[in-house]
Amino acid sequence: MSTPAAPPALPDRLRFGRFELRPQEQRLLADGEPVALGGRAFDLLLALARRPGELLTRNELIEQVWPGRVVEENNLSVQVNALRKVLGGEWLATVPGRGYRFVAPVVPVAPASSPAPADELSPLPQTHLPTLQPLLVGRSDDLAALGTLVDQHRLVTIVGAGGMGKTRLAQALLQMRVAAYPQGVCWIELGSVDAAAGLPAAVAAALGLPGAPGHALAPLARAVAPLQMLLALDNAEHLLDAVAALAQALLDAAPGLRLVVTSQAPLRLAAERVLRLGPLALPQGPLPARQAQAFGAVALFCERAAAADHRFVLKDADVPAVIELCRSLDGVALGIELAAARAPSLGIAGLQASLADRLRVLSSNRDRRAPARQQSLRAALEWSAALLAPAEQQLFRRMAVLAGGGTLALVQQVGTADAGAAVGDPWEVVDALDQLVQRSLVELLNDDESGPPRYRLLESPRALALEQLRASGEEPAVRLRHAHGVLAEFDRAQADLQAGRLGLLAWRRRRLAELPNAREAIAQARQQGLAALELALASEVLTVAPHDERLQLVDRCEQLIAGQAPAAALDSDRVYRAWRAISTALANLQPARSLAAAREALVLARRLDEGAAERRRLYDTLCTVAHMLTDEDKGTQAEPLLREALALASPDWPPVTQRVALRAQASLATVRGAAREALALYRRLLALDRVAGESGLTTLVNVANAELASGDAAAAVATGLRLVEQLRDPRSASLLVHARINLAAALLALDDTTAAREVVRQMLAAAPRPRIPAWCVDVFALLAALEGRHEAAAQLAGAADARYEAAADRRQFNEERAHERTLSLLGAACDATALAALREQGCTLADAELAVLALAAA
Repeated sequence: MSTPAAPPALPDRLRFGRFELRPQEQRLLADGEPVALGGRAFDLLLALARRPGELLTRNELIEQVWPGRVVEENNLSVQVNALRKVLGGEWLATVPGRGYRFVAPVVPVAPASSPAPADELSPLPQTHLPTLQPLLVGRSDDLAALGTLVDQHRLVTIVGAGGMGKTRLAQALLQMRVAAYPQGVCWIELGSVDAAAGLPAAVAAALGLPGAPGHALAPLARAVAPLQMLLALDNAEHLLDAVAALAQALLDAAPGLRLVVTSQAPLRLAAERVLRLGPLALPQGPLPARQAQAFGAVALFCERAAAADHRFVLKDADVPAVIELCRSLDGVALGIELAAARAPSLGIAGLQASLADRLRVLSSNRDRRAPARQQSLRAALEWSAALLAPAEQQLFRRMAVLAGGGTLALVQQVGTADAGAAVGDPWEVVDALDQLVQRSLVELLNDDESGPPRYRLLESPRALALEQLRASGEEPAVRLRHAHGVLAEFDRAQADLQAGRLGLLAWRRRRLAELPNAREAIAQARQQGLAALELALASEVLTVAPHDERLQLVDRCEQLIAGQAPAAALDSDRVYRAWRAISTALANLQPARSLAAAREALVLARRLDEGAAERRRLYDTLCTVAHMLTDEDKGTQAEPLLREALALASPDWPPVTQRVALRAQASLATVRGAAREALALYRRLLALDRVAGESGLTTLVNVANAELASGDAAAAVATGLRLVEQLRDPRSASLLVHARINLAAALLALDDTTAAREVVRQMLAAAPRPRIPAWCVDVFALLAALEGRHEAAAQLAGAADARYEAAADRRQFNEERAHERTLSLLGAACDATALAALREQGCTLADAELAVLALAAA
């Protein structure tokens, strides 16, 4: 059994505030006078003082204070309280559910009876660390990473947005390292130094060097040459070049010197290692309050809110709002702290609502000692923006129109101006953008490796940038350039898709990424009365917009096309694309209206000039209309359209184009009852989907449906189970409904009512649809009939009939077979008159009533 590592040795004397700890003498002094402290409390203080700034768990402390003994945890609480009565409450921080942290600035003290040898330096310089430091919350991993970098490299720069917590992180490291270097540590604040010439004097004064060398760098370098210590240069961003020169001179002159620099941008020296400080961690979704506080952003909010009002306790019901609030503040520590200070007066909901005016609301720092630039969110942001060059300031304010960020091309579109402006060339925009990224005002996003990187102005800087844009008088022109740029993004993605350079999934992700920008652009086009631009933009996002927004956009597109805007302003190609988009957007929501839109698109496709692009457009539209008409007259109307489309087809077309005909052929085979032919076609389509960059999940739903239609229920169950497992993404919720109901139908074909009931239960629990469709109700009815719940089955069968009629739809092969089986079971068990009455009752059932009937007790 391994022996536990010995705790770190302590110097003979340690000082923090007005206290002096003498481990060898087992004494604690306050202002030079002995303090009465029990033995266990003293041992606890020693354990904490050995590792200042670090989190010590309750178990670790119990083991050190009561080694080898089993004691109750409340014994530790008693000693903690005893220690706080002596020291005060500010230096012993409780980390709820985890342990304690000693946050006092601990400094080793040489004994008065042991004068330093003559060849040693003068007494240790002052640390200049604040006596009372706030608890470092949510940065334990960053602190460990910083410590490792400082151990391995002599120059480490902590880089992050203003207010991210760079200063506090560096202070925590110095606090932990006061005894690690012969001459200790020293904190040097550069924020108040307004010129490069003042830097040497600031360093000399902080180090207490006799005969400060003034403004000359060379004398300072000679003076620090013998030092072996850790220096922190805080807030270097406003004098980057000068601080870089200073740091290089100090490192060259003093081999024993190590530097930590905090800045909004790197120094760009060869010896530099950069620690980029990102946002505080946030949960991905709602959690109980106790679990949510394990994440840095939530923990910091709660700690600062409790400091503002001791009665504050985070409730489970408030967790989602706090998470969203912290996310909207970009996880930036200063913003979260300022918001938390307002929580007692505004409440969580009121605070969240007020963030629309965050630059006014977040205006009071409870730490009066903080520099002026950290007293409010506005001050911090204005400090950062003022450091930018004119071209960078111009791009900064113009990027305010980007919602959710944008590609480099879109940034160049909004940033480029007429000749004579600060930025007149797209590549000058790239240079300015690089500086905004380096200064942590703009975040580089590259979550989707298949798409171009995106650049996002953080939300709080965006609020300031928007103010500055409005004040500049540029806003209308920049917003118009933005709208045209967003449309160009959609057009580029469409061209890449048609050329086979982009797969279907990547194409949809790109469109979805531009949805926030499109909303802003649509509003701007409408405000300026630009109907053609509004129609073009709205039609591009119809298929990716959420349900309610999608229907509103469809209505608006139809109004624009119908002539409520000047018809001459609408380009035929854009009108065609709008009708195609409307048809696709409504395909699973309003089939009749979707078909009408597809017919309008077909009329336009036949009129447009002939050419390679137009031929593909006609082919695509013919296949789409044919696919939608397969349910009509067993495909009689669809077949001639499909033949016409196939006559236009070229083997050179990319898979994304070829697949639309194969889909229509498979659908036609399905409605004609050629189940095996349909299954073979769907399997070919599945292979083509994968080549076209499509997930194939929708086709796999059709494969399962075809397997069931061909009589192989066991294969349909296997496919359905695989599908349900793959469809875990919340964005696939609608498709998951189809997969589950098909799986339930296949299980019922095998008479497995137990498994089918569970699948139906899961479907109803998660179904996102605004109305349960008729084809789901058919499966509910068969489940009830097989379980012997005949009244429920009859009412559900009637409800399904009513819903098919209301949607102007009809049953397909599997639904018809399930319905016939239900009626057969009911006919054998029920009186015909009673059965008819029950089916009539079902016609008016609401969704909630259907769900109850579907899962009623057998």
